Amino acid sequence: MSKNRRSLFLVIVLITLLSIPIGRFIASHRQPRHGTDISNGRYRPTSGLTNKLFTFPKPITTKTPTSSLDLVSSSTETRSLTTSSKKYNSSKVYIERKQLVQDECKLYKRTKPDDSAIYRRLLVDEKYNFLYCPITKVANTAWRTVMLVLRGSIKSVSELKTGGQVYLYHYRNLGGFSTRDQQARLKGDVTKFVFVRHPFSRLLSAYRDKFEDKPELTFLERYSYVVKRAVGRRDVALRFEFEEFVRYLLKTDPSMYNVHWLPMHLVCHPCFLDYDVMGKYETFDADIDYVMHRINADGVLTFPHFAPHGDRKSVV
Repeated sequence: MSKNRRSLFLVIVLITLLSIPIGRFIASHRQPRHGTDISNGRYRPTSGLTNKLFTFPKPITTKTPTSSLDLVSSSTETRSLTTSSKKYNSSKVYIERKQLVQDECKLYKRTKPDDSAIYRRLLVDEKYNFLYCPITKVANTAWRTVMLVLRGSIKSVSELKTGGQVYLYHYRNLGGFSTRDQQARLKGDVTKFVFVRHPFSRLLSAYRDKFEDKPELTFLERYSYVVKRAVGRRDVALRFEFEEFVRYLLKTDPSMYNVHWLPMHLVCHPCFLDYDVMGKYETFDADIDYVMHRINADGVLTFPHFAPHGDRKSVV
């Protein structure tokens, strides 16, 4: 088995073991039939590895070793409504996504975390009346930049020269409000939204960002030690392969993961918080337009362009 195929297999095992309920609707807003492949938004028979969350096709035989497996297509949802010159997904899309997640949550017995653990994840915008749960590697930096413009901290999204500058600003979270105010906001006319991404794509993006492109030395040193220990390496080299990173994750309790690859259901707790909009990285543009329209901010700014560690088709 080639190194690329071996790495892909380990990723499949990892995500299968984690049993992430939020992942199912990311692949398609419709529940796939048993034994079907949902790549490219089309159903076709397959006898690949299956579990309750995903249908995985058998390894694809190809003469080109650098070819990639398209896990999620951005064309899975086509319904839209036209407002002015923009197209917005129908609200029915988001209702279906919510229902699918709720159905999945019923299949899993999960212990509800303390409310404070959920509320401190939610960033608050009082002017445009929304609660946003940021997930790393899913345009988190871009959304934070938008929040800075909306509240008047900066004049435009182009004002910040580097993505890291957004973390120099303070963002108020729901955990900082009184219990009374928390409940008032959650039950009031507030838009609660989160953006998610196919777990495979997000994991690979995190690896490339933190360990491959331009990694921070302290970060690399820390994880080089624990990853090499997990896979039995005794050399002094700092770098490690993606396959080794996956093997380390398989041996580690998910609750101990770094936030950059922490499972999304442990970040934003969709089983315990009723989000109004669940956007997807794979249908990002349409979902962005819908959120901005819903919070009455679609004429205020243009969402910043970004292309972090891969395109929006979520290829591995």
